[in-house]
Amino acid sequence: MINYPIRIGGETPVFLCTWNGGEIVEIHTQETLKDTYEFDPLDDSWGWEIQELMTIFQLLAHLERETLDKGRTFANDNMTIQRIH
Repeated sequence: MINYPIRIGGETPVFLCTWNGGEIVEIHTQETLKDTYEFDPLDDSWGWEIQELMTIFQLLAHLERETLDKGRTFANDNMTIQRIH
């Protein structure tokens, strides 16, 4: 059973990740995302929303640096990612 509310704090960036239009919804740090999923390190089709194509790892680094993009949703294939903290 999930206890509510879910509180997020600290300095570590946190990302809301969804797959298949919301069929799967997870909250991750950069580390838990890398530990849980295998991403193609050469797939540079992320970031078209800001006209700057990059890999998922480059996007995560971008979202850690660029707080102006916090809250913006980025999509690739069946996955979306959004920095929420």
